[in-house]
Amino acid sequence: MGFYRSNCDKDRINSFAEAEARYNDVKPIISKNHTEGDDVRPVADRKRKWERIVKVSDTCYDLTLSDYYNDNVPLIRWENIDGYYDQVTFWNTGRVSGYTMLENLCPKDLEFFVDGSTGRQYVANVGSEGYKTPCFAPKNMKKPITFRRLRSDNVERIGHPPAWKQVGTRYTFKHAMSRVNKQVKEAVKPFTDKFYKWVITMYPMLPLNDYQYRSRIQDELQKYFQDKGIKYHWYIRDNRDAVEEKINILRDKEHEMRLHLAMEWLADSNLYDYQGNRTVTSQEDASKVRASYNRWVNRTLNLNFNIEEERIEEEKIDG
Repeated sequence: MGFYRSNCDKDRINSFAEAEARYNDVKPIISKNHTEGDDVRPVADRKRKWERIVKVSDTCYDLTLSDYYNDNVPLIRWENIDGYYDQVTFWNTGRVSGYTMLENLCPKDLEFFVDGSTGRQYVANVGSEGYKTPCFAPKNMKKPITFRRLRSDNVERIGHPPAWKQVGTRYTFKHAMSRVNKQVKEAVKPFTDKFYKWVITMYPMLPLNDYQYRSRIQDELQKYFQDKGIKYHWYIRDNRDAVEEKINILRDKEHEMRLHLAMEWLADSNLYDYQGNRTVTSQEDASKVRASYNRWVNRTLNLNFNIEEERIEEEKIDG
């Protein structure tokens, strides 16, 4: 995914030697806002002066971000370790401006990316065979991730191109572990089962692929809860404030919002797609539909509870 540049290979820094050369080649910006003493050196495009290269020492250079949220905060650090290793460290600000800089200025054999399915960020070690080893990058400036490799001028000693290796601390995201409150689920089961049978019977008659129809149903359900002073959003399924009223709707066969609540589940179910209603033709299909409904009931009636919260595990790894 590209945030502002589609081809930025020329801007990338691929080694400590290149970081040192880039700093020496870039002239500081001198203007009414910046003096020569400020030493503001854009790392790439001079119009993007908030993306800078800073000399920390003779063996360390930072690529920093100075925007509305950050003040010269390092996102990438290049270090010369004992004259033998290149070391690069990445920080994740958790903001798009930071993602932009990391994606476009990572060395060419390390790739920063945002996982589209989870929204989490990773740096992938691109090996010589083309495979990638994603390394989780927490949204925490106190949890950087670091890679090290032999400097290119040491290639003759090892006989092959140097490869990046993660060092320091490896982070792993762990999902929350949840369970269903079986006692409460048993209490609501009689009317949730009846509701399911009713929906399965009547859904083929609904114009599920009609956007205007779905939008009207959504707006009417939203207004119903708002008129009752209940906080509710169609696209947020764990609306805890709405649980009691949803139970009332599920119990009442004549409730005016019964169809609307059915649409809330159907919108996330596998009973329709962009082509319209889908027909259940096998036991496997039926099982998937029922599993989808059970997940919706657990979530929408707040029957799940965490036995372990989501967390980030840390592992010290050798250099």
